[in-house]
Amino acid sequence: MTNGLMVNADRVRVKRQWRSNCTSPAERFPLGRPCMASAKQRAAARRNIRKAAAAARRKRTITRLSRKTRTALGKEGAKAARRRRRAA
Repeated sequence: MTNGLMVNADRVRVKRQWRSNCTSPAERFPLGRPCMASAKQRAAARRNIRKAAAAARRKRTITRLSRKTRTALGKEGAKAARRRRRAA
């Protein structure tokens, strides 16, 4: 590595700075890796999920959904739980 450039075989690539919240589509997946959400974004998402869950319990929304939608919702929840277990 020399002068901020990374030399790999016969390719020369500029080193990129990673950002926590990407704006343009070109920045969304620099070097093929997705950007991480910021801590504030993750906290807001958790708050939103808690509020949505409370509203669903209150309105019994889930029982009124179609079987296909309920299944997809359960799979999404299982995927999130798997991610949490892997992170811990």
